[in-house]
Amino acid sequence: PPETSEATPPADARRSLIALRISTGLVALALSLVVLSPTPALIGAVGADKATSMLQWVAAASAGTEVLLSPIVGALIDALGRKPMLVCATGALALAQALVACTSSVGALLLSQFASSMLIGVFMLSAAAATADLLVATPARLATESAVGMTVLTAGFAVGVPLSSMLPQRLTYTYGVSAALSLAGAAALSVSLGETLAPELRRPFDARVALRTPIACTR
Repeated sequence: PPETSEATPPADARRSLIALRISTGLVALALSLVVLSPTPALIGAVGADKATSMLQWVAAASAGTEVLLSPIVGALIDALGRKPMLVCATGALALAQALVACTSSVGALLLSQFASSMLIGVFMLSAAAATADLLVATPARLATESAVGMTVLTAGFAVGVPLSSMLPQRLTYTYGVSAALSLAGAAALSVSLGETLAPELRRPFDARVALRTPIACTR
């Protein structure tokens, strides 16, 4: 049979790349559908000043936690593999959104905001690592495929934000649709994405090493 071109990844890699793109688009669409929902809902529940303060604290807490936990997340991605982290991040995002759809409480909204900010970072880091793995034999395509992934992400948000204003403005509905989209992304990854990190390349997880320095996981 003819050899695979250096500019073209093999069929199984193409299938996994397509799964990554589909899940990225679904996650972006899921997040963008609810990006404008928390503020008016919280203002209606606790007032403008308190709602603004709550959202600011959640944003600061999620950003700080993401910085502190990023070495551990990187170590887990290298220890468990890319696919488990992608599926878990997407599934956890669906659960956080489903919680709001079921309860519509202030606590659920804040928890969903916090979790979404954290989980999108885990998803994107895992997706980037998986893309690099898939193109290890065709490194010339890495920049192109990474750009495609970012385009899909941007397109998901570009479509989802205006679409959110056309949907019924009920938390049960918007967060329910968002949860369904995230769950669809997790299903696409589970079915079509192969594990991209070979077992012999995985590194045992050691939280102490991961926390010792932010760049410990790259040594």
